[in-house]
Amino acid sequence: MISMEKMKRLLTVAAFVLAISSSANADVTTYMEVLTYDTGYFWEGSGAGEKDTPNFRFRDQDWEWTHTFSSSPAATGIVSATIAINAYDVDTATGEVDNIYAGGLGGTLQGPLVGPNSDWQTTTFDLPSSTFAALMGGSLDFGIDIDTGTVNGSGVTLGSSTLTVTYVAYNATPAPGAVLLGGLGVGLVGWLRRRKLL
Repeated sequence: MISMEKMKRLLTVAAFVLAISSSANADVTTYMEVLTYDTGYFWEGSGAGEKDTPNFRFRDQDWEWTHTFSSSPAATGIVSATIAINAYDVDTATGEVDNIYAGGLGGTLQGPLVGPNSDWQTTTFDLPSSTFAALMGGSLDFGIDIDTGTVNGSGVTLGSSTLTVTYVAYNATPAPGAVLLGGLGVGLVGWLRRRKLL
């Protein structure tokens, strides 16, 4: 008959083996979605120029777009997320302010785009953890409030919006390392019992 003390030791070793096996089965994965001219008023990159309508938009032409998050394997938690927006003619030096919001217009302010006159530049924002629940639900809206600064009549063209999400997922099938660790743990328990150390 196994004493209570030996039973506690056995359960401790078993819990340790299980914890190692479970943690070895977790994967950190990156998801990326790039939105371009197929979705809304992003510039096509051909045909109409960067400063032509409907792509070049002014202060009264704010708009929104939606990124989707579809993880495979299914995400169990988000580690971090960024949004990178490629824009033309942001005019930071002249005081133009084109603010980006997560959660759509009126949502959480991410900050202004940064860029030169009549050229392209990408601005990347680290999304706050308050947006992770929406992403885990499958989508997150974004909005641009164009020309909220001192320059009246300035416009901007968006070329693309890239969502990058780093997330944790657990595989349905054990990873080879987890199987190996589990087997070693079972062997260790057997060896300890034979030595009457458990």
